[in-house]
Amino acid sequence: MEREEFRRLWKIRQRGFEAHAQWERENPVYLSPARALEIIDGVYHRVPPEVRNRPTDVEGIARMRRCLALIGKHPK
Repeated sequence: MEREEFRRLWKIRQRGFEAHAQWERENPVYLSPARALEIIDGVYHRVPPEVRNRPTDVEGIARMRRCLALIGKHPK
């Protein structure tokens, strides 16, 4: 991908994030801690036991963090 095309796509993505952040400020959501835990528990119990019990693969998380770290370093 050429640099100019990347910048164009980056600006589009950035505008989307800014629009979402504005919407989120204007539409705050509040969940009590108890309700938040109820929701998390509900999601957890919908995950099949064989998935919940398998070893955690942290490589995907590490790779995502490396990618996210690059976002903050990219020139605008």
